[in-house]
Amino acid sequence: MRAHLLAVLALLACSDLPKSTPKPRAIVSISTGLVGGSARDVEDRVVEPIEHAVGQIEGVAEITSRVDGSTAMVVVTPVAGRDIHELTRATQKALERMYRQLPAEVEPPAVRMLPGNDAPIMTLVIESERLSRTELSEIVDVVVRRELESLAGVGSIETHGVSVPALFVRPDPQKLAAYGLTVVDVTTALQRQNVAIPGGRVDATAQNMQNRISGQSLDVETTGAMLVGPHGHAPVYLRDFATVEVGPETPPDRATPRLDLHAQLGASHDDVRARVREKVAALGLPAGVKVVEVATEHPPSTELVASIRGPDRAVLVQLTEGLGDELRADGVVLDPPSSKSEQVIEIDRDRAAMLGISVGDIAATIRAGAGSQRIGEARLDGKLRSLVMQMPSAPPTQVLTLSVRRSDGRLVTLADLVTLRMATSSPLLRHDRERAIDLRAPATAVAKARKRVAQEAAKWPPGYRAVVPR
Repeated sequence: MRAHLLAVLALLACSDLPKSTPKPRAIVSISTGLVGGSARDVEDRVVEPIEHAVGQIEGVAEITSRVDGSTAMVVVTPVAGRDIHELTRATQKALERMYRQLPAEVEPPAVRMLPGNDAPIMTLVIESERLSRTELSEIVDVVVRRELESLAGVGSIETHGVSVPALFVRPDPQKLAAYGLTVVDVTTALQRQNVAIPGGRVDATAQNMQNRISGQSLDVETTGAMLVGPHGHAPVYLRDFATVEVGPETPPDRATPRLDLHAQLGASHDDVRARVREKVAALGLPAGVKVVEVATEHPPSTELVASIRGPDRAVLVQLTEGLGDELRADGVVLDPPSSKSEQVIEIDRDRAAMLGISVGDIAATIRAGAGSQRIGEARLDGKLRSLVMQMPSAPPTQVLTLSVRRSDGRLVTLADLVTLRMATSSPLLRHDRERAIDLRAPATAVAKARKRVAQEAAKWPPGYRAVVPR
């Protein structure tokens, strides 16, 4: 789900690029965020440093950034002829060099290479009147998706409407506090005991053998028996303060299981579709299971009228709203849209430093306490599945009751270290390191809208301008 969301954000950001090209170029996307941060915090402390680092790379044509709440997406478009694979590697290296300059509570930037237009080339629906949703989901995930992923030219495959099992660890916050433990203690223990590491080589007379030390969780019972830490002189196991159970990793919607297929960069869409149809026909699925190709849905398209740019977001809003109801009646819309309410978490850095608590630990506690977090893998019925830590659903203020460990080992609740407040925030858009608001419209209204923008732009204050696609 997260990969699908990032792909959608990257597609939106790419569609904002002011240059119009007949064939979308491949892009490099960087997804990141700031735990508890406002959109302005993310822009100032995360996006701007990343844009500066990426801007030093040779062969970059445009940089577009989108900030929505505490998350951000930076899209890098290469100049014509620039090798997209080399640009991706250069972007990763640039981020590695500057990562220490970012705040401790930053979400580690994830770099992906995407087609300039990441719309699916093919949609498959999997149907069965006999099998349950769980049984059908197993076929979709283990048989159909994995077989199709191996085909030449197939890039990513998005799954919808499936219910794949995962192993959930659900701590009880009150029991956690009673044992003197924190959510960071739990995630650390799970990650430490949920790894497979090399164990060295044994030389024998007839053969050489590689040892592999596996700490991977095997089932509900062994996961519950994980040692998390002592309480007094007694050991504390995961089952003492948490429920360990199997459940759907992503709650399924009511839709029939569906696969959206995307092509690899440079692959012929017709050739990929032909290979997929051939493979589907040869899958040998259980009786009553059908794979049906359906028309791929595409959202209504709009064209970029102009990108309104300048240093102050509030002024940009005034200028775009000043264009009047006439344009809106023709279907012209603003991107990003209007403001919305969001919760901002402010960390008292001075108090945290005085108590010997790292901002990174505070951020990790907030991140873990805010919902689900994938920790590693578990083996269920012989298959590798996700191991997920999930705190119980609670009001946003519940995160303040969680504890973080001081340098002397004592616990402090987040209520003593952070402040929650509601704020009004607007998603932020940036083109080539400038704040921007884009005007988009149906193709039939673009010419009229551009004429109106040109008339109004002549009256704007210095530093503000309208950039029209070339």
